[in-house]
Amino acid sequence: GGGGGGGGGGGGGGGGGTGEERELRVLLGRYLAGEGEELRGEIRRFEEGLVLTVLESISGSTRDSGVLRRALALEMEILEGGGVVVVDRMEEDGKETPGEGVSKDVESVRAGLDQAWDEVNEEEGGDIMDDGEEESEVDVAEEPPAWVLYEEASWVPKPIGVV
Repeated sequence: GGGGGGGGGGGGGGGGGTGEERELRVLLGRYLAGEGEELRGEIRRFEEGLVLTVLESISGSTRDSGVLRRALALEMEILEGGGVVVVDRMEEDGKETPGEGVSKDVESVRAGLDQAWDEVNEEEGGDIMDDGEEESEVDVAEEPPAWVLYEEASWVPKPIGVV
């Protein structure tokens, strides 16, 4: 079972973050206890940061594996950008449809990664060409390993106990 308390309800209406936090804590507690997907709509009204903070505190204070699993799934959904919180905020602002924003973000990240890889390859390529020491490492590998104490030619096996 589920920890949360039944009394919270009432939106005092003002800028008090603690009232919002209490209301969200009650909603998330009910949602994580498995009361239903319709609570997601109410959870969407809150900021991502607040939702993540409250989820963190709830998951840190419970041992119920079902609650932990649902909290983790909701956290991942929000953090990956596929969460309802991000989508609804974009719809409220009227900027663009959610699919367009996600694809633009993905493409900008890919472009940044491609550029970073190009820079890394250029730096590594230049370093490898400048170093002539890598060829000498191959020569060192042909020597006997350092752990060998005796050369095979000079070592003579003796029975145990004979010095």
